[in-house]
Amino acid sequence: MKITLCDDTKSDLIAITNILESYAKKNNFPIEIESNSDPVLLLNKVKMKPEEYKIFFLDIVMGDYNGVDLAAIIKRYCPDAVIVFTTTSKEFAIDAFGVRAFDYLLKPLNKKKVFECIENIVKEMKVSLQTAFQIKTKDHSIITVDIKDISYIESLNR
Repeated sequence: MKITLCDDTKSDLIAITNILESYAKKNNFPIEIESNSDPVLLLNKVKMKPEEYKIFFLDIVMGDYNGVDLAAIIKRYCPDAVIVFTTTSKEFAIDAFGVRAFDYLLKPLNKKKVFECIENIVKEMKVSLQTAFQIKTKDHSIITVDIKDISYIESLNR
C-alpha cells in the first residue's frame, strides 16, 4: 500500500513516517511511503501519474499553500483518493468535509489514532475491492455471486 505524505515541516514528515513504519512492522503489512515537502511538486507528480496515488496524509497549513485546496485539486485527478489531514489547527475541520476527508488528525500525532486510521482505511479498501457476495439460498446453501453478474437485488421477508 502506497501512502503519500505532504508536509512542509521536516520533523513532522519524519514523525508520521516513523509511525507508519511502526504500523507496517507491527502488523507485517507492506507500506510504501512517499514524502513530499513541496505541495506544487506533489501536484505535478499526481497530474503525471494519478493511478499511482490512492492515500494521502496532508498537512493543512504549508506556508502559502492550504492543504484543503491541495486535496481538492488531488481529488480532480484521483477522485477515489483517501485524504487524511494532519495539522496543528482545528479551524479547518469543517472545510475538510468539502473534500470528503477520511480523517482529521491533530499534531502532535497520536500513534494509536494513526494506527486506527490506517486500520479503517484498510477495511474501507477491502470493501471497495470486494468482487463477489456470498448469498444464502432458500435451501440454506451458500452460493458466491460475482458483483458484475448482479443486475438488481430484491429482498422479501428479511
